[in-house]
Amino acid sequence: MLGLLLTVIFSFSATGEPSPWPYQHISKKDGLSNSAINAIYIDRKQYVWFGTWDGLNRYDGTSLKIYKPDLFIKGSISNNIVRNIVEDRLGNLWILTHKGINRYERNSDSFKSYFNNLEGVPFLEYNIKVCLGSDSLIWVNVIGQGLSRYNATTDSFVKVTIDGIDSGGLKDVAGMGSYNGMTYLLHDGELVSVINGRTIYRKKILDDEAFRQHYFFAMNGKYFLALSNNSQLLIYDLSNIEAPPQTLTISRFPLSSISVDRKNEALWIGTEAGQIYKITSLDGEFVSTEMAAYFPLFLKSQRKILSITETEQDLLWVGTDGDGVFKFLSKEKPFYAIGPASEKTSISNSIVRAVFEDKDGTVYIGTRSGGLNIISADQQRAKVISTDEGLSNATVLSIAKDKEGNVWIGTDGEGIDMLEAKTQRLLHFPRDFSNTPKLTFGNIYDICIDVYGTLWLGTSGYGVVQ
Repeated sequence: MLGLLLTVIFSFSATGEPSPWPYQHISKKDGLSNSAINAIYIDRKQYVWFGTWDGLNRYDGTSLKIYKPDLFIKGSISNNIVRNIVEDRLGNLWILTHKGINRYERNSDSFKSYFNNLEGVPFLEYNIKVCLGSDSLIWVNVIGQGLSRYNATTDSFVKVTIDGIDSGGLKDVAGMGSYNGMTYLLHDGELVSVINGRTIYRKKILDDEAFRQHYFFAMNGKYFLALSNNSQLLIYDLSNIEAPPQTLTISRFPLSSISVDRKNEALWIGTEAGQIYKITSLDGEFVSTEMAAYFPLFLKSQRKILSITETEQDLLWVGTDGDGVFKFLSKEKPFYAIGPASEKTSISNSIVRAVFEDKDGTVYIGTRSGGLNIISADQQRAKVISTDEGLSNATVLSIAKDKEGNVWIGTDGEGIDMLEAKTQRLLHFPRDFSNTPKLTFGNIYDICIDVYGTLWLGTSGYGVVQ
């Protein structure tokens, strides 16, 4: 999904300070609904979602789509202030707003709302909290009402009861986390460990709840709790909770965001003065590194950092309070040659007509007269599928993969083939397909499989075929 850029990627910041990481700036002039970015999330479909103070934004790499509440449109989002975005193991995308939580319906591009009629709940900045529970489904904590978890069978939220904590105590849970089947609750300055609905451990870790924010995170096979108290960060090792926390003095300015990278190897910290820090573990101790040299534009403008998200593609997304979102390329992406068959790393022909990369790193390369080449992430020499293996034509013009794992291969003059995932057989349309329309076409220049699984073909003679 993440293709062309909305704006030019610069090597220098808007302040004139050199930036070693190339970046892209997405702001209101590019169509962003609001410049304050509370949350950034990349879903399993590779859409990037921005939760702002005025609307939910979906970014596909080239354009933005904005979702706001509308009383006259059924299925609109429940509130315009978006605070958090979470995806559960079922693929449900949950949008936490200032008034209620919404499940995004991918098929209809709409929302189903829950907890949007909270009578008696104080209108606080964080009156609702969400997290993934030990079952990797969504758990919701409503101030004054307690804990609930999502039941996919009934499409509803059911109350959670925990042995050892009365129902009144569950109404004041300040934070939640989950790791390896264990659920952790922060309540009245106390850390409570829960498994299978039973309290197995509790410890007072704070005299009061005077911490600005909390963050549960996994790193290097362990689970931690970070509490920010203005400029300091207290990190508890939850596998050794009796040990005192490690205290890091990060900045003289209050911390405004905490997040872990996608590889669970580092924490990213943002401050209210535009500073960004990276925290890593060295010999069991956490070490803070100031990253001012990489983000001079934030430091100079002292723009508050509201959210930081790092992806597996070495992209760092930074959401600011008032200046939109920035996408940084944190690692160079060098090109290297995959040469002809005589070389160690090779493909069957040096003229390439199509390239497709799977999520697991497997690369499919369509060549002119050399067939389809398949290079997995752990091999150097390509596996070649050509006419000897049943391919209709040795020149491959286009490649795509559907949700079942079948590889569709558009050929030069011979229509489209399919490499079946289950059997690894090569099938040809329409010869090997039943109940098909009487279509015959030659060159397949492009293949697109949309979010609904529909196959679209760019052909010669027939135009676009569905």
